Amino acid sequence: MKIGIISDTHGIWRPRVAEVFCGVDEIVHAGDVGASDILEKLKEIAPVLAVRGNVDNQDETAALPGEAEREFGGVRFLVRHIGSTVETAPSDLKRLLELRKILVFVFGHSHKSYAGYLGQTLFFNPGAAGPRRFSLPLSVATMKLENGKISWQFWPLEG
Repeated sequence: MKIGIISDTHGIWRPRVAEVFCGVDEIVHAGDVGASDILEKLKEIAPVLAVRGNVDNQDETAALPGEAEREFGGVRFLVRHIGSTVETAPSDLKRLLELRKILVFVFGHSHKSYAGYLGQTLFFNPGAAGPRRFSLPLSVATMKLENGKISWQFWPLEG
């Protein structure tokens, strides 16, 4: 199974996203969608699981859940907009991930791509696909789930 992972579009559609996500089975949007037409464009590529971010307070994006838990290819995911790295994860989050048997924790908000393991749980941020913040590159990610193994790739949206 192949999943496209995106966050922080802030209402901006970048055509490269459709190229990178061509052939994915599902898409996960980790919040700050910004406008419902972004979700419609993603749905033209594959089914979408999306959560509400801190800027999602208008149109259908305001009705998105604050978090979503789902199994993809036998791997349990938890998706939230605001998350943390392994190094900064609070103890209550660590305990929640352990209790729910989450193997992939997807988040956005920081606009910075990140992947790190805490035990068996992968903390994962695809970066941002919307406006440039600071000097961070714009990016999305794809993740493959095969026989319980997880692999991923970050994809730049510019250059």
